[in-house]
Amino acid sequence: MSEGDLLLAKEKIATITNKGVGIDLGVKSNLTLSVPVNIHLPENIKKKGRQLKRLARQLDRKTHPRTKGDSSKKSNNYLKAAARLSKLYKHYRNIQKDYREKVSSLIVKHFDYICMEDLNVRGMMKNHPLAKAVSEASFYSLRTRIEQKCQMVSKTFVLADRFFPSSKTCSCCGQYNSHLKLSDREFNCDYCEVSIDRDFNAATNLYHYLTNKIGGVTTEFTLADLTALQDDFSLNHLVTSKVETRNQYNFYSFL
Repeated sequence: MSEGDLLLAKEKIATITNKGVGIDLGVKSNLTLSVPVNIHLPENIKKKGRQLKRLARQLDRKTHPRTKGDSSKKSNNYLKAAARLSKLYKHYRNIQKDYREKVSSLIVKHFDYICMEDLNVRGMMKNHPLAKAVSEASFYSLRTRIEQKCQMVSKTFVLADRFFPSSKTCSCCGQYNSHLKLSDREFNCDYCEVSIDRDFNAATNLYHYLTNKIGGVTTEFTLADLTALQDDFSLNHLVTSKVETRNQYNFYSFL
């Protein structure tokens, strides 16, 4: 990136808002914000991932050396299929990079204080049913890009401790629920009887973690700010959630 491009990038995300946000990373929604907005992966990423899997299987069926001592030559069809796979993989990686750049820029533009969780991505990749979804979501790369852009424009980035129980703690009363399973998508508190989306509950707890760390209160996030944020995501062709935003926001304001 040239110096001129770097200055232009800084100007786009250097807006001063004095607002804070907690961000929960997940598979169902790539990012769940505490304001609240859900950001899903573009369908194109999943589509290209399926195409990569199909082309890889087609490539494997072509004539080529299958072991170290195999003297078989790579057929012309194998070379053509390998070229198609390489081209598609490059396209796939560029779509992921474009998504990360747009999302990270918009988040840093709208918030001065950002808190994210420190996920054990390497451990999650060992879970076979989750590995593909985690790879597509690029948790670590996305978090790193947001952190880098915060440093670029002198904004505050807070990384929550890996063992901070953001999902199992009630964001309303602070009660800890040790019986919450990964399959439970709703957080139900037995103490204050609140029922809330699991990811939004975690994002709200991360926001509370942020305010405790910075030792202050951020500017209130209004419905007008929420509309502006969603408009920015829409203009950049990023998909937001279909949940009833006003109901979620009313709960957020209650906290």
